[in-house]
Amino acid sequence: MAVNSGQYKTSYITKLTDYTETDVEGVGTLRIENGKKYKWVKMTTGTATLASVVGHVVGYLATDTGLHTVCTDYSDCMATLLAGTLGVAGITTGYYCWLQIGGISAILTNTIASTVVGKTVGLSADNQLLLEAADTTFSGAVIVDATGSAEKVYLTCPE
Repeated sequence: MAVNSGQYKTSYITKLTDYTETDVEGVGTLRIENGKKYKWVKMTTGTATLASVVGHVVGYLATDTGLHTVCTDYSDCMATLLAGTLGVAGITTGYYCWLQIGGISAILTNTIASTVVGKTVGLSADNQLLLEAADTTFSGAVIVDATGSAEKVYLTCPE
């Protein structure tokens, strides 16, 4: 696995909705499109083998201190560190894809446990749920809209 260490490229092999079995972009590669920031990452569904869906909020795998592998099963993730949101469904363990890490992102309905716009949220112990952050060092997102089917967050995830 070639690590790009958070560099931007001038052209990309894949579309934002593509996923591949091989690391064609270099994990850690960053990309900005339409005011949103993306990172090329490796995917795992974790111990619970939770399927990926569009708008799914994921965390970084606890054993990957380089922050290049994301996981759908929060019990396998680093505590309090939100990785970003998925823009494509059906990704399984071992595949690579683009993860949105910055900018406004639509997320799965009923993902946010708080409805207070402007509150910081991050991963919870419950899979696919964001909780209001009690700590100012909590990494993740800020609620932009928490009204049912239009849930959106402003992502401020680490690169």
